[in-house]
Amino acid sequence: MTTDDKVKVPFTLRMKKDLSDRIQYEANQLGISKAAYINMVLHQSFRTKNK
Repeated sequence: MTTDDKVKVPFTLRMKKDLSDRIQYEANQLGISKAAYINMVLHQSFRTKNK
């Protein structure tokens, strides 16, 4: 992992309220922020895709 891999880049995403609410619920269940949950799901998706 390079230093560039650790740099966080701001990103705005628009979504329907019901999806946002579901993401917030799942994040709350794990005790993490919505942003952390979205990052986790995206990372898992890419790991699964690259297998």
